[in-house]
Amino acid sequence: MRVRALLAALAVAAATLVAIGAGGSAVAEDVPDRLPPDVIVIMSDDQRVGTERAMTNVSAFFSAGGVRYENTQVPTNLCCPARAAFLTGKYAHTTGVWENSGPFGGYRAFAPHEPDTLPRALSQAGYRTGLYGKYMNHFNAVTDSTYIPPGWDEFHIPDDDWHDGGYFTPVRGLPAGYSPDTMGQGAADFVRTTPSDQPMFLMYSPFAPHHPYSAGPYQGTLSQQELLAHQRYGKFRNPAFNEKDVSDKASWIQRARRLGPTALTNVVRGQAESLKAVDANFQRIMDAQSAYRDPANTLVVYLSDNGYSWGEHRLLLKRHPYTLANEIPLWVKYPAATPAVGPVDDRLASQLDVTETISQVTGVPFATEGVSLIDGPRRSKMLLEAAPSRAGLQRSPAFCGFRTNRYLFVYYATQEAELYDLDRDPYELRNILSSRPGLALRLSLAAETAGCDLDELRRMPTLPKDISGD
Repeated sequence: MRVRALLAALAVAAATLVAIGAGGSAVAEDVPDRLPPDVIVIMSDDQRVGTERAMTNVSAFFSAGGVRYENTQVPTNLCCPARAAFLTGKYAHTTGVWENSGPFGGYRAFAPHEPDTLPRALSQAGYRTGLYGKYMNHFNAVTDSTYIPPGWDEFHIPDDDWHDGGYFTPVRGLPAGYSPDTMGQGAADFVRTTPSDQPMFLMYSPFAPHHPYSAGPYQGTLSQQELLAHQRYGKFRNPAFNEKDVSDKASWIQRARRLGPTALTNVVRGQAESLKAVDANFQRIMDAQSAYRDPANTLVVYLSDNGYSWGEHRLLLKRHPYTLANEIPLWVKYPAATPAVGPVDDRLASQLDVTETISQVTGVPFATEGVSLIDGPRRSKMLLEAAPSRAGLQRSPAFCGFRTNRYLFVYYATQEAELYDLDRDPYELRNILSSRPGLALRLSLAAETAGCDLDELRRMPTLPKDISGD
């Protein structure tokens, strides 16, 4: 009886929320007898911003009433810190999750925060919760096979011993096979079996399109037209690709070798092909939602855990502060309210804001360091921060960074700094630090005030490659 009363109260609160839009100016329908909204989160892995627009099912679904946030940044551009940010709604300097393993990364660093996560809050409010996919690196190494973190009713994660980069890794409680499909089918079954009088929170987080970009049964299905769409929307070989003159950048960038003429061609193709699996399973989940739940009362979010470099400034992978590497796809759709801003919103946004938005839409109180995309003020600034990266890739120093609508400022532990005017130089080819020292100082102080402690980050050791994970 207590749970039903709580659900009724949440339903009334959710029905009064304003729509996703600028200033929260559009009002949701007043339907007090409706359950609190279902929430479905699809989180891909290492997806290049823009490529979500080349995914047939995803783009068709969100183009009909969704909002694409085209300027969404990651506070800390790496898997575990990014996933911790989403689950807690807090920055890395708050969670202490800076890496994918070691004393300040992976599950060991995240474990103390498990009692205070968004899924836990939703579960306590009466939601049925389910995770199908990646959680935190090295979770199985320090827990037994029966442990389920607080807040999860269904918890189906891959083993730590990743086969083929995780694509054929056994997944707890699911049949063997190509893991994006087995987890996608499990997620659809979760939708189908959730009681009709209970709201649900579902998170589907497959490995794709993470290296080694295994497409499994989708191998060979990528058309040339689809590949070209991924390249176009992902801005492949843009003006920052394989940058010739990096003399104005930090010394660690200057040490990076220029890439070969065909560099990353196979990476782009591999990522595009593995995303076919994500697109197919997205549709599988949405079909189940349409058949068994109420699509009009469902908040659907599509995002990536972190961004990905396609050779900008000679760089690969992630962990970098530059915009195209640090930017992620973010699409949001909530039919119970009418967007007030149209299909594209150019505000600064982050994963922390998604967490806050889910709290707002569901009516479940949860303290975050984010700003709601619904009724919060438009974000005009954002902290970026990172620990030193490991040896074995492009070793980079720790940094504190600060983004505004116009500027990107980065201050490295090596006492080097970079400042870019994104209005005039969107690909960050000209460091204007020497001509704008006053602005750089103000942004440096803003990063410090926001919580980034470069002295603390400077003292962190660089993890060896074999334990750092990716």
